[in-house]
Amino acid sequence: MTRTTLPAGFTSRPATLEDLTPVTAMLNRGSQALIGVDKHFAADYRAEWSTPGFNIEADTRLVIAPNGDIAGYYEVWDVVDPHVHVNIWGQTDPAYTNLGIGSYLLEWAETRARQALAKAPAEA
Repeated sequence: MTRTTLPAGFTSRPATLEDLTPVTAMLNRGSQALIGVDKHFAADYRAEWSTPGFNIEADTRLVIAPNGDIAGYYEVWDVVDPHVHVNIWGQTDPAYTNLGIGSYLLEWAETRARQALAKAPAEA
């Protein structure tokens, strides 16, 4: 459960395959702002989101702005046994920074990542 709240009118939900194009576009807005090139491709995310063991419903989170824009995206990866390395990755759209969206998503991701502890070997 997250303690950080979203700004009024913003909502959060898992990603779906229908979100491939808008998620990729949002990630590329960030990439353009940082390095001036598009480095994200929908085909790559389709493959990632279809990886055995990755559960798009449980392992992704979007923040949606009141106008329908995807304002942020995070994902959690704990698909490799013995589940001792969990990866968290995500981004906030440059147009929606400094609103607490990244903090909200990071808190969600940390909470989700803790669920992997139950899958790790006791001696790890």
